[in-house]
Amino acid sequence: MLRLISLYVVFSLGLISCQLFEPNDDRNAVARVGDKYLYSEDIQEIGGNGDSAEAAFLAQNYIDNWVKEQLVLQKALQNLSEQQVDFQEQLDNYRKSLLIYAYENLLVKQKLDTAVSASELRKFYLENDQNFKLKEQIVKVKLVKLLNSAPMQDSLNTWIFSEEENYSEKLNDYCTQFTINCNLDTSQWIPLSAIRNLLPNSFQLEQIEITMGKNVFSDTLQTTVINVLNQRFPGEMAPLSYVRDQVESIIRNKRKLRLLSKAREEIFEEATLKKQYEIYN
Repeated sequence: MLRLISLYVVFSLGLISCQLFEPNDDRNAVARVGDKYLYSEDIQEIGGNGDSAEAAFLAQNYIDNWVKEQLVLQKALQNLSEQQVDFQEQLDNYRKSLLIYAYENLLVKQKLDTAVSASELRKFYLENDQNFKLKEQIVKVKLVKLLNSAPMQDSLNTWIFSEEENYSEKLNDYCTQFTINCNLDTSQWIPLSAIRNLLPNSFQLEQIEITMGKNVFSDTLQTTVINVLNQRFPGEMAPLSYVRDQVESIIRNKRKLRLLSKAREEIFEEATLKKQYEIYN
């Protein structure tokens, strides 16, 4: 009789434990960690490219990662104090920051004047010239990179180093047909570091000097021909055209800060007039 009672108790406990770990709804569970369940509907969107084998692999990978994450989460809850797991204050602060950020972005989109006139640009540039010192050499160049087997290289040298305007079209045509890379825009300042990728593979920038006029760099396969028309060195004031985007960005950012500061003051003044707040001593 005692043995039968013992078996009944064991059986009853087994039923209770099974019920404790069963999900409390009719959804199809695919995994469990403690009292947390992952259901088939949670992974039904994981399908890969439609291939059943790939879909099964992706689903299993998702399940494995979910189980590992839940196990780490449970271990964290077991080992952290109640104070350490209370993130409500941080969440509240984060939500407030997001709300203010979203509102201020809306104000900026609606009210910020983004147009920067040439006179304002130049005025700010000249008044803050110490902030626009060059950190590396920059150059204005005509540059052509070509294979050593390319034809008409004598003509190329004439065209690239000549000041005759009627050679420009011939040089453009040549670059279109025979060169690996070229730069013929002589209005653009180029940092010396950008020249690195335009040199033959055997050259390193640290090993070379770029000087005014003719510069030729060759190895057994390629040649880069450079005509330096102008240059500026580290420590010199950067040309306005070279830092134009940077100056415009600074001007707009200053406007934005003034706009947001003014908006905050206006909100405060309006609330003061309407007596929307109180400060207690």
